[in-house]
Amino acid sequence: MSRKIFLAGIISGTVMAMMAMMYEGIWGIGFWAPPVTIAATVLRDLQSIAVPISTFLFIPVMLGIMIHMVNSIIFDNIFNRIVSLYMASATKRILFGAVFGMAIFMGMWFLVLPIVNPVMLKLNGVVFVMAHAIWGAILGLMARPRMNPSLA
Repeated sequence: MSRKIFLAGIISGTVMAMMAMMYEGIWGIGFWAPPVTIAATVLRDLQSIAVPISTFLFIPVMLGIMIHMVNSIIFDNIFNRIVSLYMASATKRILFGAVFGMAIFMGMWFLVLPIVNPVMLKLNGVVFVMAHAIWGAILGLMARPRMNPSLA
């Protein structure tokens, strides 16, 4: 994995997290709800946490951010392997990134979370899908193709 792919994962993951945290805070679920509910995947006692989550819980917040960033880097690596082969156009990369992010949301929201981490379903689904689309669009913006631009 290149440094550029790593940085794209960190930057896009940070933007996504900040957007989700701000909107969840504004809409009443709690500013700290996204990282705390992500941490509930590992810290199973958090499955019963009540919303709004307005208290800063150091270990769950830090663990949730770490899990989120690692996932962002992993999915960025997958995204870049696809994009580097097939898409030279920046517009196509950005649009594909947004669709890629929304596809990850759909898989997580409807297949994985109900089984693995149902407390995350307390988050606002509209905010969550928008955050995934923006995350993917940023990946598309930062991706660099390896193919001949005339093939795009």
